[in-house]
Amino acid sequence: MVEHVGLVISGHAKVKMDDGSEVDMRAGDLFYVPPGHDSWVVGEEPCVSQHFMGAGD
Repeated sequence: MVEHVGLVISGHAKVKMDDGSEVDMRAGDLFYVPPGHDSWVVGEEPCVSQHFMGAGD
């Protein structure tokens, strides 16, 4: 379980937190996603993001 901080470069992803809340992330969005989540790409276009923190091992 790891947190993520970053910027969505292109595409669209959805994040679902362990508490059931959901967030959409689209190109241009800065994001902070705390531990305790799942995420997936929405649509056919790949979701490309630059992670500033949480992209390690």
